[in-house]
Amino acid sequence: MTATVLAGASTALLSRDTAKWLAEEEGIFETASALFFGAALVIMVIQLVRVFSPLRLAGAAMLLWALLRELDFQKRFTYRSVESIGYYTRPHAPWSQKLLVLLILAPFVVAGLWLVRELCRRFIPACRERQSWICHVVAALVLVPLASLSEKVFRLNAAEEILEAGIALLILMLVWSSRPRRELMTVPAKD
Repeated sequence: MTATVLAGASTALLSRDTAKWLAEEEGIFETASALFFGAALVIMVIQLVRVFSPLRLAGAAMLLWALLRELDFQKRFTYRSVESIGYYTRPHAPWSQKLLVLLILAPFVVAGLWLVRELCRRFIPACRERQSWICHVVAALVLVPLASLSEKVFRLNAAEEILEAGIALLILMLVWSSRPRRELMTVPAKD
């Protein structure tokens, strides 16, 4: 997390051309984010196939949404982002399209709410037990508002892309570290 924040902050020192190159759509950091989310999704789906759980299903759904979002699917087929309230309140899109979009988004919303509920329920006990996934979640949650501030307040689009790649990497680390591990086979000691 610290390295990501420092790398993002250092973009303020870059030349305009270099910063613009780093912030390009389909650039190095946006591509890295998509690869990290894609890898996390593959790991989660493998685990889901091995042992089904509603939590893994919700995680896989949110990873799919994060990957699709990184690939700009939220605005690829509509006149503006379907995550924007303006898409639903302005008359530019027909109601049938808005209803279809809401139906498509509904499973992702349910999955997101499920994950938030589980996070709230498991957070304090996991902190007490010093479970490793807590660090990944907290670090990613710290980077989310920093990425948004970088883009919307400070107009540092390169910093936003770096921070988003850091979030995606932390999510990949979370998924990797929380996968079930095989017990090491031990050979009993001879007397």
